[in-house]
Amino acid sequence: MATSTTLKIDGSSVATMELQDRGLFGPPLGVALAGPMTTAGRRIWQSADGLVWTGMWSCTEGRFRTAFEGCDGEFIWIVAGRLTCVEDGGPTTNLVPGDAMLFPPGWIGEWQINGTLRKVVVGWTGEVAGRGRGWGPTTTNPMLGATEVAAMTLTEWETVSHEHADEKPSGQLGKTLWRSHSGSISVNLSERIAGASHADFRTHGELAHVVCGEVVCTPDDGSPAFTLRAEDAATYPRGWMGEWNARAPLRTLCVTWETW
Repeated sequence: MATSTTLKIDGSSVATMELQDRGLFGPPLGVALAGPMTTAGRRIWQSADGLVWTGMWSCTEGRFRTAFEGCDGEFIWIVAGRLTCVEDGGPTTNLVPGDAMLFPPGWIGEWQINGTLRKVVVGWTGEVAGRGRGWGPTTTNPMLGATEVAAMTLTEWETVSHEHADEKPSGQLGKTLWRSHSGSISVNLSERIAGASHADFRTHGELAHVVCGEVVCTPDDGSPAFTLRAEDAATYPRGWMGEWNARAPLRTLCVTWETW
């Protein structure tokens, strides 16, 4: 069942957070090419309809083929290990801790893991994202390096031009990097100035990863306040509302969804 409680992922302990044993790698995740590979995971949050979730996953060194078929896809942040992804007919990308990558519906290829891989993930299935690779610059260049994200120049909100593009708050810098074919899931990079503002997630949920800055979040429902700093992340389920008090300019890389 979905919850309105914010679920923080502490960047200082995410690499050592206890995960549940998921056994050896194999179907339906993909086909092992070199191994054996041992996997573990932890589901942090899941929407009430089961179509969107956030969590963590790890896999020991090896190589496998995988396919995001139909409407399935995911967005990941690398916490530990090194990952090389070779898309069939597409680019080869090398990821290290701090890097992020989009795997849109239709991505097929190989993963080569060096060391034990650990990732924070937002995943989706069913018809929530729609079929097709979606729109935006990460459609053709799916990797977002940590240095690139921190240095990317932002202006007033730039969004993908299609029928689902919505207006973003004035006074906030940002850019939509990817939007699903259905328009219900997007990847955004945003920056807000220091100061207080009210966050309203009545129409969508979000996993926010702090690139730089610091923010104190105080829920409207009286739940304890919490602080996010660089490398921390938090899941804000749809329905969450509260005050964000940024103590310094705050830059976040976010995945948003419009499902419960």
